Amino acid sequence: MTATPEPPRMRRGDGVSSLSPALRAVIRCPMTRAKLVAVDDHHLMSERPYSEGVHPVFPVVDGIPNFLPLTQTPDAS
Repeated sequence: MTATPEPPRMRRGDGVSSLSPALRAVIRCPMTRAKLVAVDDHHLMSERPYSEGVHPVFPVVDGIPNFLPLTQTPDAS
């Protein structure tokens, strides 16, 4: 009996811990202009809330912070 191989898992690569201290000192939230703090190894969050008390959170994939806004697809109705 042979074992069925597991499907490959999505790998996120390097996270917040791979960012240099110099870069972490200068990058800011594009919405609030506040410093960014690590939520976990794959997300940065603004120290200041933006709207209605919500702090913007940005993913870090392969060691690169993604500050692009989420895009919504138009309804196909």
